[in-house]
Amino acid sequence: MLIRAGDKGIQVRYLQNALKIMCCSPGIIDGEFGPGTEAAVLKFQQEWGLTADGIVGDETWSSLIAEIRPIQRALKKKGFYSDSISGIAKASTFNAVTAFQRSRGLTDDGMVGNATRARLFHENEDGSVTPPFPLSIGSRGDFTIGALSCPYWMALPPRPSPKSSSSFRPPTI
Repeated sequence: MLIRAGDKGIQVRYLQNALKIMCCSPGIIDGEFGPGTEAAVLKFQQEWGLTADGIVGDETWSSLIAEIRPIQRALKKKGFYSDSISGIAKASTFNAVTAFQRSRGLTDDGMVGNATRARLFHENEDGSVTPPFPLSIGSRGDFTIGALSCPYWMALPPRPSPKSSSSFRPPTI
């Protein structure tokens, strides 16, 4: 796979969809690899520790596919996606993300950022969200960044409502 500035076509459109879903917006999704798409590719490559050259080779394409597959799987499990779990971000994947976001009262921008990711991967049947703790060596993604930047007590379960009989309280610092 090799996609670079100046290329046009359906593969570029799939690339643009994937980049937008991964919060690296290329601007208009038009199937043309212009400056916006190149900047989005560079952002994705930098954020994922890939060679940042703005060209989509095998490493970048494989990384995008590896990130899109679990999103498709989660969307399918929740009933928003019916296509194959390929990792290719067709319009059906992008539309499933926005439909999921609308159904949860989130901004329907098609980007799977912190709020969408939490609801998509860690939503309980009652609509509450449980963070994916404990983390392990090699964990990646939004929660690892959040865990590194927040005080330890923020990783604890939420305080029960006053109606609850539990006496759990977060520690005082």
